Formats: sequence, C-alpha cells, structure tokens
Amino acid sequence: RELVLELQPPDARQALHARAAQALIDESPSLADGIRRISRHMQRAGALLDSARWRVRAASIASESGATHQALEDFAQALEFAPDEALPEVLRCRGRLLIDTGRLHAGRDDLERALSLTPEGDSLGQAAVHVGLSYLAYRTGAPEKMVEHAERASRLSSTCDDIELRM
Repeated sequence: RELVLELQPPDARQALHARAAQALIDESPSLADGIRRISRHMQRAGALLDSARWRVRAASIASESGATHQALEDFAQALEFAPDEALPEVLRCRGRLLIDTGRLHAGRDDLERALSLTPEGDSLGQAAVHVGLSYLAYRTGAPEKMVEHAERASRLSSTCDDIELRM
C-alpha cells in the first residue's frame, strides 16, 4: 500500500490522504489513536492547520486518560509542523498540561509565548491564555496575579460570542 502511494504524483498522494482523513473523521473517532491517524493524514494532505488541531485533540484525550507522556509527545509533534496561526492554541493547551503536572515554569513559558503570538484581534484566544495564567497564579499562590488575569479574561471574553468563556 505504501509503495503504491509513493508511486503516485504528489497532488494525487495529498488527495488520497485528504480522503483517508475524511473517512476517519466520518467514523467519529473518540480514541486518541484514531485522532492521531486523522492528524497524520491531514499533515500528509498538506492541511497543516487542521492537522495541528487534530493533534491537540489527541493530546487532550491522552491527557484526560492519564497518558501525560503521550500527550506531551502529541504537543511536541504538533509544534513541529503547526503553521503560525496554530501555535498559540498548541502552546496554550500544552502550557495548561504542564501546569497541571507541576511543571510550572515550563507551563508559564508556553502561556506567555502563546499570549505574545495571539493576534490583537483574537479576544477569545487572548482570554483563554489569561485563564491559563490565572490558573498558574492560583497554583503558585499569587492571588493578586490570579485576579488580574481572571479580570482580563473576563473583559476579553465579554466581547466574544463564545458562551464557554463568559464568566
């Protein structure tokens, strides 16, 4: 199968990977392994933004099931190929996992980098990073910083339509 695929012209290979990814999506996978397969096919199809988002989803599922090492590998792989517009989301999610697992400095670094890469007009993205920074301040015993970031997140999210971030 791989040999036949390699013999195809690049455009045909990308189209086949896109079809394979869509077929997997249609199956509605809930396990991280299936979602990783979608990410790989998306990457090979040239859909790097979608691939990074599927890889973040796989990392989240791995993390929720206690597979922290696998989740961190998924985030590392997403960062290898993610286009610039996906970097803030990948860094924000990985930062939160790092904080959850006690790697506070590394988590802070990811969140601060995510904030610096989040476009000015992306209030939802900025609010999500400030929620993470507020959580970090809580974990480090800095109540003033916690409130400061929570208030920023609240102000930013009040301009968004996303009900999940409204406080």
